[in-house]
Amino acid sequence: TTYLFILKAFAIYFGIISLFSLLGKKKEKHIDRFLKFAVLIPARNEQDCIANIITSLKKQDYPHELIDIYVIPNNCTDDTASIATAKGAYVLHAPSNVKYKGGALRFAINELINDKENYDAFLIFDADNVASPNFISSMNQTLANGARVANSRILAKNNKESWLATCYDIHFCTANLFLNRARVRLGLSARVVGTGFAVMSSFLKELAGFNTISITEDAEFFAICAIKGEKIAFCEDAITYDEQTTSFKASMSQRKRWMSGIMHVVLLKFN
Repeated sequence: TTYLFILKAFAIYFGIISLFSLLGKKKEKHIDRFLKFAVLIPARNEQDCIANIITSLKKQDYPHELIDIYVIPNNCTDDTASIATAKGAYVLHAPSNVKYKGGALRFAINELINDKENYDAFLIFDADNVASPNFISSMNQTLANGARVANSRILAKNNKESWLATCYDIHFCTANLFLNRARVRLGLSARVVGTGFAVMSSFLKELAGFNTISITEDAEFFAICAIKGEKIAFCEDAITYDEQTTSFKASMSQRKRWMSGIMHVVLLKFN
């Protein structure tokens, strides 16, 4: 009976919040300010897809001189680095003791946060992503309006390849609308979900870098923002197309890793 009551309470809570999605997108004031971005793309043996994300970033409707793209090879044994260089990205080789995405991001941000280029903000992508042409211009407006952390709208890039990829796309669409849009319209915080998000350098300096230590760096960073009282904005016009697994077995393995990482975050932050 107690468990049923708790489940009903959660259902009512999220049901009420989801209603605020009907108010539509949050309107932002147009501000003529152009931030300088460092785009970070951690990669481990991603030679088959790294060119696509770099190409999409090279086609942004934003001043190209204000975008520097960094690929961060992490124990790669293929041609990821050489392909990234050929496509016009900078390459920052992570030390061999870096074994996961969060460690690669921590290394890169520590290298660049006080760089002479004076980056205003960092954008984080996965190597198998593609960014919409207006991604950086949209993120720029959200950050210029005062946000220090902002998440994009995420969709499945390969949503027609299998029923599983379609399910992932439905999940993302539901979260975009009934979670992130609704929460932001209520004045609450959106969620950071792995990829396609922006962080202002000023906030990272307050944190002394991107200091996550778990295998689910996005959940850990979201927890850090919550503890610090930092609201995460939802930049709905910036779209990240994220490639999803088409194998049920791989999906289950992925989910197991995510859940173990999230439980690690709970133990880290609340013990």
